[in-house]
Amino acid sequence: MNPKQLARIGLIYLEEAVLDVLSHEAAKPEKISKSIGIPSLKDKRHNTRYSIVFGILLKLKKEGRVERCDDARWKLIERSNEN
Repeated sequence: MNPKQLARIGLIYLEEAVLDVLSHEAAKPEKISKSIGIPSLKDKRHNTRYSIVFGILLKLKKEGRVERCDDARWKLIERSNEN
């Protein structure tokens, strides 16, 4: 496999780990990062944290799988079974 294929596989596993955490409770990106063992980086100039998890959350939001709560936590979007 080439590096791009390996990265796609890794991304799938990371997305599943994030979704698993959110299946139990709404959480902030820092808590999700800690739960799955991925460090978040602190930007001292702006007193904010950036992480791989935040990027994954944005991707999942674009796909309509998660949404941001009012208090900076994220949660799964409830899906109805309309089949």
